[in-house]
Amino acid sequence: MDNGTVPLHRLTFVDEGQDVLIGRPEIESFALFPPDGAELVRRLQAGDTVEQAGRWYRAAYGEDADLDDVVEALRGLGFVRGEDEGEESANGASAPVRWRRPAAVLLSRPAFLCYFLLAVAAVYLEVRRPGLRPASGHFFVGRSLLLVEAAAYLAELVGLLLHEGFHVLAGRRLGLSSRLSISRRLYFIVFQTTMTGLMGVEPRKRILPFCAGLLADAINYSVMIVIAAVDTRLNGGATFVGHFALLLAYLTLLRMSWQFMVFMETDLYYVFTTLAHCPNLLRLTRQQLRRGAYRLLRRPPATGGELSSTPHELRVVRFYLPVVVIGTAVMIAAAVLFALPVMIEFVIRLTHGITGGGPLDERFWDAAAAGGLVLGQLVIVVVIAIRERRARPPRRAAAGPVDAATASAPAPALAPPAFTDRSDLP
Repeated sequence: MDNGTVPLHRLTFVDEGQDVLIGRPEIESFALFPPDGAELVRRLQAGDTVEQAGRWYRAAYGEDADLDDVVEALRGLGFVRGEDEGEESANGASAPVRWRRPAAVLLSRPAFLCYFLLAVAAVYLEVRRPGLRPASGHFFVGRSLLLVEAAAYLAELVGLLLHEGFHVLAGRRLGLSSRLSISRRLYFIVFQTTMTGLMGVEPRKRILPFCAGLLADAINYSVMIVIAAVDTRLNGGATFVGHFALLLAYLTLLRMSWQFMVFMETDLYYVFTTLAHCPNLLRLTRQQLRRGAYRLLRRPPATGGELSSTPHELRVVRFYLPVVVIGTAVMIAAAVLFALPVMIEFVIRLTHGITGGGPLDERFWDAAAAGGLVLGQLVIVVVIAIRERRARPPRRAAAGPVDAATASAPAPALAPPAFTDRSDLP
């Protein structure tokens, strides 16, 4: 430190209800500070020396703050500039974000009005024509099971790309360096959206980036219903185009229903945690569940790696625990209502195709290829899971963030990084 000052990077300060989220967006490092600790950091960033900041804290709160621990925590978060890092400009100017203007147009109020009218038209058509309503029978287009699998795969590919693309546009509309990348999870193709710096934006502005994927799905669903309705109207009944549009609508509806599983890290989970001012909600909930399990088993709880929680966070966790239970039941019900009928119909068609003809029958080879594709996927999942389990190193106790109850200074609680959404192909 020069003259007792702490050279801090340019930091963001966002009010999160009872705490303040301080972060350095360019490296995705964020932490929740109590209000007194956040004000202490503000003074250090404004140029106060450690001694001056300590005197202010003593005068304001009537006790001493352990400034050495505070500065060490800031270093651990990457907030302190190194000797080889130059001083940053005060205005924080950075390179312009590409696609910001098109994003602003596609996510403007006139555009939202158009999307709303499109959704109203789709609902109206479904009310008037029951054949357009979601049904598991829409999944099967034509006689070829292999064609159904290939079509579903390609349709999901396009739908997921649209879903993640809207997340990217919503981030760029705010001037964030959001990006879309292609990776894999096991052997699945994965589209991944990363919004750098989203946690440094005030909470109300995070809602649209979180919900943008659902908005894209709703647009996609509405367009498919309209296409199916037009095809039925022009041809006196649904042709392949209309049936395929209903297939895409059905798959999109399944994808939308998944986002309502707020007991997992879905888009709407992040909306909930933002509105509840509890970014570590899932980790805290799992921690409470582990503690409850240890109490039931009458075993001493595991120590190390646990998060400290405020009274507000504990109230949110108590409300969230029933949501986890109810959400699990809803997920099972959704699987029974939507996914199970498709699986049963697929197995029936697969059985009829294999047993209904000999090796010279094209239905036999179509069913065999479709069944082999499904079986191959299951085998690959099992093999990779076994290999990863064997290669996994022994678990060690993780060092958690400083506990505010034992620290003699305002201690931060680590917050999750910016929003990262992954969509993969089942």
